[in-house]
Amino acid sequence: MAQEEQKLLEAEKILTQGGRNCARRASERLGEMLQGLWHSDEYFQENRESLSYFLSGKARRVLEQTQTLLSHAEAVKQQALGNAVNQVSFDSFARYEAHLDRKYERILTMLIKLRSLRQVPAGNPQSPNS
Repeated sequence: MAQEEQKLLEAEKILTQGGRNCARRASERLGEMLQGLWHSDEYFQENRESLSYFLSGKARRVLEQTQTLLSHAEAVKQQALGNAVNQVSFDSFARYEAHLDRKYERILTMLIKLRSLRQVPAGNPQSPNS
């Protein structure tokens, strides 16, 4: 990453010095990542102004974003391995689960009883449990 930044600075220096074919020489000086980004840019034109605009804008932003990602690489690695999760006691979750299971069973039992009461003919006063 430091090499890419160094090459970007060298390319900017070549552009400020100017001269014949300075845009070509500066773009050749760029690192592989920035060169690929420069050639894939939708406004790509091999001239001094557009290359200078690219280097001061998009190239700098991409390098900063890449540097930020690299600085967080260890945290991302730890999270992927599961070490970033706080060790929470799952006892309370198990207790809530058991409580909700009991509630569900009671509601289901009540629903079954109500359905069976609903199916009793109106003229038959006998309960379905007898």
